[in-house]
Amino acid sequence: SEGAINDEEVFEINDFTVVTALESFIVGIEATVYSWGLGKGSCNGNRFALNRNVIASCKWDSKCAKLVFGDNNALNLAYFWPRNLDRLDDKRDSQDAPSSATTDGDYLTNAAKLLLATELDFCPGSIISSQFGVLEFLLLTPFDWSSDKVVNENQLQTILSAVNVALCTTECELPVFVQYGDGDRQLYFGVCQNHSVRTHFESVHLRCLQPAHSHLSGLLEIFTDKVNCELIDTSAVRVSIQVDYKLEESLDVIPHFSSTYAQINQTSTPNELFIGSTPRLPFGAASDILDVFYLHTMWPNMRQETVNENDVYSDLDPLTAPFWTASASFQEGSPCLMNLSLKTLLDTANGMEGKLHLSGILGVAAEGETLSAQAALSSLVQPQSISITNPTGIVVEESTAIPASEMSRWINAIFTEGERLEEASTFSVSKTTSEHTSFPGEVVKEKSPIPPKTPENEEPDDIKRVRKKCMMLLEHSKASSLNSLASRIGTALAYILCHHEAGTSAFAQLWSAVVKELRKRWENGDSLPGMETDTVPDLSMSLLQQKLQMLQSCINARARQHQMLDQKGSFSDASLFSNDEFYDAKEWLSEEDSDADTSDRGSDKLIDKSEKVPSKTAQPKGRLTSLAPLCLLNEPNVTMYEPVTQERCPMTEDMLERHVDALSFLGSAEARAKVHLDSLLSDMQSFKAANPGCVFEDFVRWHSPRDYVVDETTGKGSLSSRMSGENNAWMETWSEAMPIPVVLQKRLFNETKEAETVLQEFNRVTVADLVHLILPVVLNCATMQLIDECKPIVSLIGEKLEEACEKVSRYSRSQHPEDCLDALRELLIIESTIAKYNSLWTRFIAVDDSLENNDVAISHLTAFVRSLVLMSKRDPQE
Repeated sequence: SEGAINDEEVFEINDFTVVTALESFIVGIEATVYSWGLGKGSCNGNRFALNRNVIASCKWDSKCAKLVFGDNNALNLAYFWPRNLDRLDDKRDSQDAPSSATTDGDYLTNAAKLLLATELDFCPGSIISSQFGVLEFLLLTPFDWSSDKVVNENQLQTILSAVNVALCTTECELPVFVQYGDGDRQLYFGVCQNHSVRTHFESVHLRCLQPAHSHLSGLLEIFTDKVNCELIDTSAVRVSIQVDYKLEESLDVIPHFSSTYAQINQTSTPNELFIGSTPRLPFGAASDILDVFYLHTMWPNMRQETVNENDVYSDLDPLTAPFWTASASFQEGSPCLMNLSLKTLLDTANGMEGKLHLSGILGVAAEGETLSAQAALSSLVQPQSISITNPTGIVVEESTAIPASEMSRWINAIFTEGERLEEASTFSVSKTTSEHTSFPGEVVKEKSPIPPKTPENEEPDDIKRVRKKCMMLLEHSKASSLNSLASRIGTALAYILCHHEAGTSAFAQLWSAVVKELRKRWENGDSLPGMETDTVPDLSMSLLQQKLQMLQSCINARARQHQMLDQKGSFSDASLFSNDEFYDAKEWLSEEDSDADTSDRGSDKLIDKSEKVPSKTAQPKGRLTSLAPLCLLNEPNVTMYEPVTQERCPMTEDMLERHVDALSFLGSAEARAKVHLDSLLSDMQSFKAANPGCVFEDFVRWHSPRDYVVDETTGKGSLSSRMSGENNAWMETWSEAMPIPVVLQKRLFNETKEAETVLQEFNRVTVADLVHLILPVVLNCATMQLIDECKPIVSLIGEKLEEACEKVSRYSRSQHPEDCLDALRELLIIESTIAKYNSLWTRFIAVDDSLENNDVAISHLTAFVRSLVLMSKRDPQE
């Protein structure tokens, strides 16, 4: 039996129909290559017109796809190519080919031919282009850096073998690179092939250098040993050399730089925030944002025997280098002052301080302390008048975080209009800047080491286009106009909250002073700066702007009422009424006048109900303009006049919301309609006073012409069905209307009440309420400031600036916190980019002040610094 068992044959069956993980990976590469159109027939890869200046500012496009590798791993396959380089086709002359490529190397792949092109030596902007001299390539990187990294030779060789199979199948001639090890090593291996030759790309990362690696002679020896072959003449090796110098010296700034904006800068005036057409916030990096400045000296394509460098001697003098290039790296995440101000606003509103009432922050008795018995009984012991702004009569001591003299400067700066403000600031600016040391991003700089601002009419077309697009986007935001009172108030409050050592106490004190100034202007009848005489709340503006417009409407209404009283010619009895008696004349008439007025009204009602007209002998009052050729229906020879009427009650959006809510509680449509009859009654009374002997049809002809229908055949007119129906509200109101001119009517718009409402709301706000009130305005001002600051680099951040304007506008309308955070992120990116530019510009200008007077030098310097900032923004993975 044992022999029988040994005689049995054992068969191992390999099922070749099962797809392995490696085969699936190969298929994934092939499918992706075909889908991107890089397979057979696409032989134009890496054929570009080479221009070193264009390559230095190369702009990259890319595609990517996820490839599964094994059971639990995945790689990201990305395709990179330069979008601003012109491709060459087979029809172009050979003179357009790379300068060092010859017909002897036609069997090489296009990527291998680029190795001979000196234009790509030390190509900036892409590590792979700099190391291997290729411009178009595929790159395999870990999909998840924590679990998918290629960390050993076996994995690397497996992936490269799969790439070789996929390239052979698809006949793709683009080089494919695999990133090996950790991302910070920037270590790549790759392969490229065609029908004739395969090119391997390898790199070495040495953590510790040997003495032979520190000079050209040692490196040449290593290279010749690597490529040692009888077919290669090692004496014909040519080298390109680059020596890098780096500067890590910090920019000189004023002493204790970090504390300069931790409190109010006593060497500058509040006026400096409002110079120009846009209120300005502190701007730029809070510290020197430049990390390292690099200078690269290069000797390209030299024969090895012409250069002598070893461990004891070098003839590579940087002053004799034919090419110099520069680059810069910046500190990522460095705080910026404008973003700090805006973030402080949000953090304060969302924190515990946001729930505090500003009046409570200022007063010692605002925390609910028990009042003394003397204070509680003071109103009984000593009678006194009750103040409308302090009905309790408690004297509250206010904190003085900001001295009175400094507060006066803030209020004067806020309530001074733009042109006069610049004139008032000239002396103080020239005085304070002499004591200031300039640094990038400072609000006011000596001589202005920041890039010079170009007048708007001399701006280049690209700046004009971006500015126009941004202004169109900001026009749709619910903010306020530039250099308006609301924008100056918001900017000053944001500055104080972020940069004053007292924080919210100074914030509350400044707001209290602003409200006091508003009350003073209301009581004295002084217009608010920037407001017109016909100002009404604009619902397309921010709520703060609307409330200020409402206050101005109240000031204007009071001025018109006083002006009407002064015009005694139209009303012989106008002098009988004092300023206060004028408003509620019907209630405050003497008993005799009141009785007479009552009897007149009763007779007028009886006349109207019997379809008669008022007395023709009554004197017309309150006429504005003639409506000729219209005449009264019952008096064809008497011209109809338009009466002086009361203006409609202006409303802010929160008042409108309360009004709509009140209407929603009314049960019937008739009840809601009667709410709107007060203004109609006023118009009817004014019309009757201006046109004695008029009838209801006359009023309809003036007030609602479409409701008076004229028959074309007979020429006679009649009321429309809407006006002639039973229980018509208009006809009932007409029957109740008395011929009372507008000067004697009860006010529809009580400006005193509305002004006090606005001021009382301002007094009762919490910190969070005030932040949300000013935030749309402050964001709008910050965006406009960025538009002005970014002119030298608008080509770099124009699109990003348009996105920021759109997000700021969206937040002003939605008031959603997420929209606000999105806007802040975009503004921070733009501000940090401008701060990078200003940091470099300041260094170059400080070396030679004469550059400022040389327009050609300024133009070249602007382009150079802009290129440095552009290169610093590049992704090292490119």
